[in-house]
Amino acid sequence: MQNKPRSGTTSAAGPDPTDDSPHAARLQPSNGNPHGVTGPVLFEAYRAAIAPIYDVHLPDPAAQDFHATELRYHTRTASLARSSAAAQILTRTPRHVAGGTDEVMLYRQEAGTLEGEADGRAFRLEPGDLALFDYARPLVSRTTDFTNLVLTTSRASVPAGLLASELHGHVIPGGSGPGSLLTTVLTGLFEAAGALRLGEAEAAFAGVLGLAAGLIEAARLADADTAGASEQARHAAVLAYLDAHHARPDLDADAVAGHLGLSRATLYRLFKAEGGIQAALLRRRLDHVAGALIADPRARRDLAGLAARHGFGGLTQLGRSFKARYGMPPSQYAAFAARQDAAWHTAQIARLGLSRARVTDAPGGPADGSGMR
Repeated sequence: MQNKPRSGTTSAAGPDPTDDSPHAARLQPSNGNPHGVTGPVLFEAYRAAIAPIYDVHLPDPAAQDFHATELRYHTRTASLARSSAAAQILTRTPRHVAGGTDEVMLYRQEAGTLEGEADGRAFRLEPGDLALFDYARPLVSRTTDFTNLVLTTSRASVPAGLLASELHGHVIPGGSGPGSLLTTVLTGLFEAAGALRLGEAEAAFAGVLGLAAGLIEAARLADADTAGASEQARHAAVLAYLDAHHARPDLDADAVAGHLGLSRATLYRLFKAEGGIQAALLRRRLDHVAGALIADPRARRDLAGLAARHGFGGLTQLGRSFKARYGMPPSQYAAFAARQDAAWHTAQIARLGLSRARVTDAPGGPADGSGMR
């Protein structure tokens, strides 16, 4: 990337040193498919390129007309890209999450539709809608032929207000005030990107995310007294109860509803988008098992006991469910966790929405006394 000299920057001491600064470099676009390749050859290259972050499949495996183009601007911590591609199914599993790529996306659907599940919560985007996606959590998306505009930013650069777990898959309707404003800013930024220097682009990207965080928080405050806010509070209370009592093998919908004073119909409505209360309970049990495998070396050596302590009927039941959610059996996940360093362990515990204290599995705490290897 070449830096263009600016007029009026010389002095008796020589050229202005900022001319050589990365901040003075102008953004340059990268073209994801400059020769317009299509078909099976492109699909195989596309699948290999995104394998670290997604498994990708075609709705029609026999389709021969796959196409994909992308124009992307990179800074040191973020990127802004407009992409178009054929219909596809993308799956980001806990295996991908564990492998890294820890980023957050502000996503705008420009053409086509997108629907899926953000860690079990259903969502749908029509043209014009925006959404937030957190790569620290699983994601399944099914698209028609589409065009999107996506700002992707490393977690360290994201405002804290956008990192709440419930914002993964959060949809901002394109016709709403916040949706219209964010669309204007995001599309304007993409059109102006080629005229920006690196430092200017980084400031602009951060500004867009700060604006999104502020708009979402303002909407939350405006809705604080609505029935929707009451539903959110009930949902949070149920999840807290599941976390506290997930180890009970007899825990079921009736027990949860009775303790919290909810009807079964209300409980069903609260968790309809997540597959029901039993599906939510299973996910939390599995996440607690994963947390114990990460944090406690002794838990890795007694998988049958681990299953019993987290509400499973046996190792077979745990193994089948664990592999379906994490892409590998508990024994393999345990071996994988044993090879990682403390920083990885800390990040994974945070991603599971747990803490060191809450994943201490065996009486007396982890063998090394720290909760991490």
